[in-house]
Amino acid sequence: MRKFFLTFVSALLALNIFAVSTSASSVKYSTPSQAYKGTVYYNSLLSVDLTGDERNDVIAVALSQLYYAEGNSEKEFHGLNASGDGNFTEYCYNYGALDQDGNGTREFGYPWCAAFVSFCLRRAEISKSVAPSHVNCTSWLNIFKQKSSNYKYYARGSYTPIKGDIIFFKSESTSRASDHVGLVIGLANGYVYTVEGNTSGGVYIKSYSLSNTYIVGYAVPNYKSEINNSALSGNYVVTARDSLNMREGASTSYKVITVLKRDTALEVISFSGSWAKVKANGTEGWVSTAYIAPIECTQIELTVNKGLKEEYTVYAGYNCSVNLAPESKSGYEFEGFSYNDSLTDGKGLTFTGDAALIPVFKEIADTTTEKTDDTTPLPHETSDSPLGSAALSSDTTGSPDAADSGCASMIYPGSAFITALVPFIVRAKKKKE
Repeated sequence: MRKFFLTFVSALLALNIFAVSTSASSVKYSTPSQAYKGTVYYNSLLSVDLTGDERNDVIAVALSQLYYAEGNSEKEFHGLNASGDGNFTEYCYNYGALDQDGNGTREFGYPWCAAFVSFCLRRAEISKSVAPSHVNCTSWLNIFKQKSSNYKYYARGSYTPIKGDIIFFKSESTSRASDHVGLVIGLANGYVYTVEGNTSGGVYIKSYSLSNTYIVGYAVPNYKSEINNSALSGNYVVTARDSLNMREGASTSYKVITVLKRDTALEVISFSGSWAKVKANGTEGWVSTAYIAPIECTQIELTVNKGLKEEYTVYAGYNCSVNLAPESKSGYEFEGFSYNDSLTDGKGLTFTGDAALIPVFKEIADTTTEKTDDTTPLPHETSDSPLGSAALSSDTTGSPDAADSGCASMIYPGSAFITALVPFIVRAKKKKE
């Protein structure tokens, strides 16, 4: 099976927010569970092209898991049960079984926000000395608070977070130093945008006012990176799992005007606390800021090595721009991709939704034997996205629900071990005839 690669980029590339290494390598994950292996999330993960800029890479890995859902048993490590609530995830499996209750029984169904961040750090090939793995938020926070040449820690208000920083949270109802954790994507309009696991039962993009007291502080690993700014700008999109209510005012008490589908483009008019006045499809109203994000959080460039007689189906969770570069084949000339009954070179192709991109080749005439075969389109079959989505309509959330926001209290790694955008924002798979 040929490898294919995905590189996360943003519109800020032109501003030199980060530099991409010329010697990239794809993510490796040699110990997936059987339930996770072969899923869209697994394939998305392996599609991430590590650039060598570690801040960029850890976020690319995290976004490859966007909308992954926790399961109710080990059979649901696949992440496809949108209604799952049992804390069973691939990230816990990768970290190891824990004895949550102290009764000698280890299992994988434990709060997984820290396990998710740890998974992303390891898959991005970031050294454990720079950012160790952990599943207990309080213990992890205390490690970073000790500070060293490998990492620093800053309390809320004393530091402006940057893409890739680890953000710690604390609910008012807990006495612990921290009970939730995520990764910073960037900043816009006084909000910090994050990607988090174990929030509303899955992996989502979230946002918070920089002054929100739910934020405890930021761990800053000494990443190999040229990123020194994380300002996001431009238009926004809906990032709710399925849909988002637009209301007449900035509260759930106001009447719903319309329901916006995920990925709907938004023009933000103003912000008011955890609400934003927006315009979408010609209609103005208010939406929760918890379910919208700058489109830069979701832009991706996709580079795929394509072979003869192969089909690539690209699944877009957002409006995405992709750059598809075919692999040359001896004796054949690449003509373009068959897309929506037309032929395109795939460069700068912008689309929304699912799209089957079929590479079309023609055989090059062999002048030594006077072979003059005409172009013969190769037969292909299309495939549909294997991922279904629950009919969920989001409104507003503050902190993650108490049931979702805890961190594992016992740390007993089992035999599973670590070696080393939706569905992420763009997923690609291929089928051979």
